[in-house]
Amino acid sequence: MATQALQQPRWVHNIYGAPRRFFGGEEEKNFYLEAASQTYDRGAFVYQTSGKLAVITATSKIFGQAFEDATGTTSTRVYGARILPGDVFEVNVYHATAASALAALTQLGECYALKLVSGTIVLDIETTAEDGTTANARWKLVGYRDPIGDVYGRVYAQVLEYSFATDGNPLTRILQGA
Repeated sequence: MATQALQQPRWVHNIYGAPRRFFGGEEEKNFYLEAASQTYDRGAFVYQTSGKLAVITATSKIFGQAFEDATGTTSTRVYGARILPGDVFEVNVYHATAASALAALTQLGECYALKLVSGTIVLDIETTAEDGTTANARWKLVGYRDPIGDVYGRVYAQVLEYSFATDGNPLTRILQGA
């Protein structure tokens, strides 16, 4: 099978019918201020720190997606959009061992966390994200873009807003990297 290049996630649609925040026939481009020393690329997931946008870290909460590259200059206007519950993104699957970074039919409907790998957001199929009492996963694999078996294949993953652990306790999801 083919090996797919790692790419930033691409918004596909919202399962609740919410549009990708369109205004005047074009994508809404809300402007925000850039945090200090940023080097993210267009499409990167960002969070707010002191009211400014920065690329997500392993523990930061995801605010949205950047619509343009960072300038590297503090407080420069940058454009982006919030990520909403129910948004579906096209994203690469990831495993530290490339031979295991394969999308499989058995993963459909499973929940996974995001991971930041060399500046690119991927769906981490290596790390177990949920167990009997915790629900740290944030994204549910809902479909396939690339053929099953492609290394780092692109899949469709839905943002989840809540879930139930197997003990029946509801757990609110915080959108963040794993």
